[in-house]
Amino acid sequence: MDREDLVKNVLKDGSIAAKSIVPEGEVKQADGQDFNAGVGDGLAYNPTQAKADFAKAQQELGKKTINLEIVTADTDAYKQVGEYLQGQLEKQLPGLKVTIKTEPLSQEVNTFSSGNFQTLTMGWSTDYPDPIDYLNIAADGGTINFTKWHNAEYQKLIDQINDTDHQTAAQRVVLQQKAAKLLNAEQGVTPLYQYASVHLRSTDLKGLEYPLIGYQRYEYVSWK
Repeated sequence: MDREDLVKNVLKDGSIAAKSIVPEGEVKQADGQDFNAGVGDGLAYNPTQAKADFAKAQQELGKKTINLEIVTADTDAYKQVGEYLQGQLEKQLPGLKVTIKTEPLSQEVNTFSSGNFQTLTMGWSTDYPDPIDYLNIAADGGTINFTKWHNAEYQKLIDQINDTDHQTAAQRVVLQQKAAKLLNAEQGVTPLYQYASVHLRSTDLKGLEYPLIGYQRYEYVSWK
């Protein structure tokens, strides 16, 4: 997917293109650069490779036409994303027919938990600054690993990351970057974008911050 096109021309709300399952600005590596600087460009837009991979799928399945249903929430943003995915996939991969199914959140959760889907869109946020909360989405036994995706190499990395007694903080970040890079390559989860919250505030306010993790602290806000 052309993630830059998605955020700039479809969502247009300050969201940014995903570079991995870990959002930008949460953790830095030892040299001060963002976590994703060490993950690489595994999510780069590459329609030529996508066409080649789809041709292999057609050959393996013995089908020229493949049907795919994407389940999304019935919010405006998710509907926009679903329609964009549908349009781009069908445009770039002739022979792929995509159907979008929208559901209320309560029903959607039941659908995901039951495994009654082909592919789905969902979001995730955390309340503590550690990439493991995002990496666990694709881990064995992860509460929202609805696809039951499993990769032995990935799980080995997750187990190493969780063994905090035998590594430094910097070493742990490197292991997490390896896991994020592997996840990009294997597409156990396909990150699309990092959503943004839009706020309208007066320029006369001082001390009002909107952190990546947690909530704004109004008790520290004052008028200039």
